Amino acid sequence: MWLTDVHLHMPGYRFGALVADNDARSRERAVSALGSVGFRCHTADDGQHALGLMTERRFDLLLTDLVLPKLHGHSLVVEAQRLAQSPRIVVWTEVCIARLVRDLLSRGIADYLHKSVPLELLATKMLALFDIDQSRRGQAVGKIDEAQLDRESLLAIIEKRMQALTVHYVDRLAPLFDTDQYVADPPSAVVEYASRLSRYGAGGADDVLGTAGELRGSRRVDLLARARVVATDENYQATDVPVGIIMCDVSTSGARFLHTRALESTIFVLEWEAETMPFSVFRVPLRVTRCRPEARFYHIAGAFEVPAGVLDR
Repeated sequence: MWLTDVHLHMPGYRFGALVADNDARSRERAVSALGSVGFRCHTADDGQHALGLMTERRFDLLLTDLVLPKLHGHSLVVEAQRLAQSPRIVVWTEVCIARLVRDLLSRGIADYLHKSVPLELLATKMLALFDIDQSRRGQAVGKIDEAQLDRESLLAIIEKRMQALTVHYVDRLAPLFDTDQYVADPPSAVVEYASRLSRYGAGGADDVLGTAGELRGSRRVDLLARARVVATDENYQATDVPVGIIMCDVSTSGARFLHTRALESTIFVLEWEAETMPFSVFRVPLRVTRCRPEARFYHIAGAFEVPAGVLDR
């Protein structure tokens, strides 16, 4: 069972969403996508019904089509924004009229998406609306001294930043993993070896990422996580099939993983599940700076490809 399968079985919900759509199939698809990343969903098949639900209870998100009976989607947006506790509003529709798009965006809706977008992209974007906001609120308190944080607190900060980086790259990197091809877990020998390294604290202060002997620019957190990796070219086009690896550690600037063989490419995209953010999956490009044999395996380390300003927004 791999990442997307796991999400459907994870308990608990983080946010409440209302899906307003006249088409039953569209409602089902949206509820499935949002539910897989932690939204508890209610549905409405017309605008009046949706507005009535929002006056009775608070929702974090309104995902609405524009073509709705009884109350048009545009009017629903306007009325929703007048509520005392207005939800985040995203229009998800097949209607592509430039003046409508401009008008709704000028009114402050969170996004305007065509229904042709992949469901995984829809879910990722909706979750990111809230996760990135929480990260920004945390950053607004002031600069955090990472050296004073315990493991869980530091990992939470790292994962918030990985979420922002994942959202930045989502259009380019998600297709790399949208495949029906089965990806085997790493061999048990790799898992056992990585577990022994974790127990004995392998790596330490002399664990170097850069070829010039520079230590990683931010404090790392030890992991023992199954992950997938895809070799790519400079344009993030896959040059090989995804393979299973074990992630050993992660920081805001890079990661290290264990594999059964040396990898020829210098650019990879890593995919792994969040530990502190339920329902989240990270997909981040990494440029390899070291590939070192260790016992029968290889430690591969690299720096994340972080465009200027992405983690500062």
